[in-house]
Formats: sequence, structure tokens, C-alpha cells
Amino acid sequence: MKEQENVVVPFRNPIDCIASFYIFSNKTTDIKGMANFYKRMYSNAIELSDKVVLVDFEKFTFDTNYFYERVKNKLNIEPVSMVSTSDVKLAMANEGKYNHLPRENQTEKEEVKTYLLDNWDFTELLELYNKLKEC
Repeated sequence: MKEQENVVVPFRNPIDCIASFYIFSNKTTDIKGMANFYKRMYSNAIELSDKVVLVDFEKFTFDTNYFYERVKNKLNIEPVSMVSTSDVKLAMANEGKYNHLPRENQTEKEEVKTYLLDNWDFTELLELYNKLKEC
């Protein structure tokens, strides 16, 4: 991120982020390693928040106007074109990137989130997440 210009960094609630990746990896990923990665990645993003566009995952995945406004206001550039989230999902499917589309069911995700919360302390990561939302 330090050497790049016009970088957009999506951020997500750490519990949702780690739960989704845990499911994506067929429950084989190292939770502590994921937590450390989240901390390094987003601590760095906050340090560079004057250079990067931070976008809330929960907002930009459902509202392309939110994404457009964040980029426009931060970088003072106009996008070449606008697409809907449905267009993005269709393009990913057409390119064979099905495994990157949301596919976990909510019951499984809630079970994984309960497992994570019962076994790890996410206080520090949740504080970091709240700082990201303030940027």
C-alpha cells in the first residue's frame, strides 16, 4: 500500500471476515494467523489513511453509490463507469470465479462465529475495526 497510488482497501468486521475465510478454507485456516494478518493489514491501512480509500465491506457490497462517493471524495476522480453489485457477481461467475462469490449459509456462518467468539478474544480487532469506520 505504501508505494501505490489510488488504493481502495475494503474492511470488514473481523469476526465476519475471519469466519468467512475459515469457511472458505474448509475450516483449515489458522485463526491466530488470520487475526494477526487482520491486525497488520488494517493497522497499516489506518497509518496510510491519507493515501488510501477505506470502504466498509457491509456498505459497498450492497451500495455501489457508497463506493463511488468514497472514491470520488477521497481521490477526486470520477469513475469511468458504474456497475451494480449484480453486474459484478455476474462478471465473476462468467470468469469462472465462483469460489469468490458468497456461498456460505447463514446458519453455518453463525455457528462458526459462535465457535470463534467462544475460543478467541477479538477485543483488539474490534477496536481496530471501529477505528477503521472512523477514517
